[in-house]
Amino acid sequence: MLPHSALPGVDARGLMEAFAGWGSAATVVTVNGGDGVPCAVRASAAGPVSQDPPLIQVTLWRSPAARRVLGNSTFAVNVLSQDQADTARSLARGSASGLAWRNDGGVPALSGNAATIECAPWNVYDGGDHVLLVGEVLKYNLGAARPLVLGEGLWSGADDDGQQPEPVLWSWGRTGP
Repeated sequence: MLPHSALPGVDARGLMEAFAGWGSAATVVTVNGGDGVPCAVRASAAGPVSQDPPLIQVTLWRSPAARRVLGNSTFAVNVLSQDQADTARSLARGSASGLAWRNDGGVPALSGNAATIECAPWNVYDGGDHVLLVGEVLKYNLGAARPLVLGEGLWSGADDDGQQPEPVLWSWGRTGP
């Protein structure tokens, strides 16, 4: 099923392709699952909102997986590193099995991130076919690794030796968990 637009003259498929052309860091939201198993959900976008109070927003495709992170528990925003291409591939296929986790007594996070930002829920906003989750930053850890960046539907970024990693298809639209 192709996406549609309620506005006349707006080609939803073309707009989705235009959005996919913007560069952004590979971002995943993680929480403790209701069954005690960590849960990871891909974000379509993420970014800062405010310094005072410290707020960040993540945009999640409206899905059963996204509903798991929209509870009243703390969550982590994981900015994937270029070394996490396999993690990105796994999540792009809709699988969270085999992910490398860490938990420092708080929220589960993925190991090897370029950055990890732990948040308390601040608010949730309707974003049409997406949900905008805003969190208050409780703590953060900036790693030394470079982020894995999405542009034109593919992850890219040169490694320290100048080599390009294998592309990873990351759908901005309706696929995935």
